[in-house]
Amino acid sequence: LAQTRSAGERREIDLDALGVDGRRLDRTARALTGAAALALPHARRSSPEQTGLFVAGTRMPEESARRCTESIRLRGIGATSASAFARMSVNAPAGACAKALGLLGPTSTFSIGRGTGLFALALAAEWLAWRDDAAAMIAGGVDDKLGRPDEAEGAACFLLERGATAGAIVLAGWGFAGPGAQRDAAERAMHGRAKVDALFVDAGAGPCEEWLAEGSRFGALEGDRVWGESEATRSCVLAAIAAARIAAGEIDSAMIVASGATSVAVVLERGRA
Repeated sequence: LAQTRSAGERREIDLDALGVDGRRLDRTARALTGAAALALPHARRSSPEQTGLFVAGTRMPEESARRCTESIRLRGIGATSASAFARMSVNAPAGACAKALGLLGPTSTFSIGRGTGLFALALAAEWLAWRDDAAAMIAGGVDDKLGRPDEAEGAACFLLERGATAGAIVLAGWGFAGPGAQRDAAERAMHGRAKVDALFVDAGAGPCEEWLAEGSRFGALEGDRVWGESEATRSCVLAAIAAARIAAGEIDSAMIVASGATSVAVVLERGRA
């Protein structure tokens, strides 16, 4: 996980140390590839050839867009940098990441505005639940900083595999609903489960707090308290915080909720023996 915030410094991931050739990657693709490369070694049974990649991306890669624009200014439209132009699309970082890591499973890029990272995570879980053309999925998001002081940039990725072992973190439920319908998404994600120990929200918690266990010492954590404005990554960062608290034994379950063009909810739990 790499980040830039107005009050912090960006920490670049050393791709060479991870065995990845990053020479042809722009800054956005390097961030995504670094986060995915950090997640990939945790696969228990799945090879890269059996692993897919679902990416949340809502911003054009800023470095490639700038290079393309500069090449037009200096040399004219007929001499536009072909490499920069090819990397300007929102889905270019996903393709570059998959190629760099040798991921041959299903790959796609999604954009619903705020909450896109959680949307990609839930869709990856659904893919593994209902299809057999991948044994594992890397799901996450990447954001570029475009200039506003409240923005964050970086990448965050999860590795999902079928099956659970004792003590593992389980993506136990997920739900989708329309814009502004966080409660409906949360109800589908809970699906009769007991109330959760913590709630993480990328938008106003609202009625979702009814699924928070009474007396929870964590309560509801709003995304803007821990991460800057970033449509693709902030909900992923919230899910990562929830997973870290479960792994540390501080809580046994958590729900993460986000709402953009689609409302999304995901429930994480500690795996049982």
